[in-house]
Amino acid sequence: MTEPEAAQAGKWVVVLPPEGAARNVGEKAWEALCAMLPAGNRKLFDTKSYLDAFDRLLKEPSDDMVVDLANQALIVQCLDFRATHILVIALSPVTRFTVDLLRRQGMAPIHWFIEDFREAKYWKEVMPAYRHFLAIQRGPVEKACADAGVGYAYMPTAAILKPRPSVKSWRERTEGIAFIGFPSKYRVEVLEALAREGLPLKVAGLGWEKYRGVLEANLTGRGWFGPEEAFKLLENSRIGLHLPSEDPAADRGNSHVSPRVFDILAAGCLLMTEEAPMIRETLKDCSIREFRGAAEAVRTAKAILTEGVGDAILAANREVTLRDHSFAKRMSEILALAP
Repeated sequence: MTEPEAAQAGKWVVVLPPEGAARNVGEKAWEALCAMLPAGNRKLFDTKSYLDAFDRLLKEPSDDMVVDLANQALIVQCLDFRATHILVIALSPVTRFTVDLLRRQGMAPIHWFIEDFREAKYWKEVMPAYRHFLAIQRGPVEKACADAGVGYAYMPTAAILKPRPSVKSWRERTEGIAFIGFPSKYRVEVLEALAREGLPLKVAGLGWEKYRGVLEANLTGRGWFGPEEAFKLLENSRIGLHLPSEDPAADRGNSHVSPRVFDILAAGCLLMTEEAPMIRETLKDCSIREFRGAAEAVRTAKAILTEGVGDAILAANREVTLRDHSFAKRMSEILALAP
C-alpha cells in the first residue's frame, strides 16, 4: 500500500474480546488487517491483557473497576495513536461512555456483533453510540439501527481454519458425517437419530467429555478440538454437518451462519445444514443440502451417502468460499465503510 493509499485508509484500532469464539474471529480479523495496512496504520488493543493486568494490580478488584480501567487505557491509546476508526469485536468490554467519547473526538467506532442478538443482549445499550453496527442477523437488529440512525450492514464471519491449496476428493474420504461443536439438547437429538440409524458419524468438540449415551462410540474428540484436528476430520469426511444449538423451528429466520459452515465448505465437504434463510442467502452461490429436524436429517444423510456428490460441485463450493467468505474479504468490506 502506498503512502497516499494508507493515509486514505486511516488509522485503525481493533479491540479484541478476552475469550471465546468471538476472540477467535477477532484474531482472524486482525491477521487479515495486518496484511492489508502498514504497521503505522493499525493497532491492536487486547482487552484480555488489560483485564488480567489490572486484576493482578488491584488489592480488591471488582469487575466494574477492572473494566473501567481497561476502558481508560483504550481511550488513551486511541488518542495517542490518533485513530480514525475503532473496530470493536463482539463481547469486548467497551462501555457506551467510551464509544461516545471517542466518537466526539472525531473517530468512527464500528461494532462487529457476531453474537446471537437473542442471547447477547448488551447490544441494545451500546448500539446507538456506534457509527456502524455490523451483525450476523437482520430482523430486530437492522430495524433498531435504522431507528437509531446507525449504519447497519449484514456481515457474517468467515472460514476460521487455514485454507489449504488442495483437499481430498469425495472418493478419497474415508469418513461419512462430521460434526464439530458443543453439545446441546437439540444437537444431541439430531446426532443420536443419525447414530441409531447406523450412519457413519464422527462427533467432536468441547463439552462432549461429559456426555453419556448412544453417541459415545461416535466421539472422536473430547474436550478442546484444535484447528489442525478439525481440518483433518473435515477433510476425511464426505459430509460436514451444521446444527444450530437450539431447535430453530420457532424462529428459523434468525438462525445465523456459524463460522463452521465456511470451514466445512473450504475443507471440500458437502454442507448438510438445518434449513435457515440466512444460510441460504449467504451461500446462494454454493450447492448445499438442507433439512428440518432429526427425521429429515436421517433421510437427507442417507440419500447423500448413497447417491454421492461430484467433485466438481465440491470444488466450486470451495472456490466460492475461499473467494467470497475469507477474513480478507470481510475486512475489505469493513474498510470500505470508512467515511
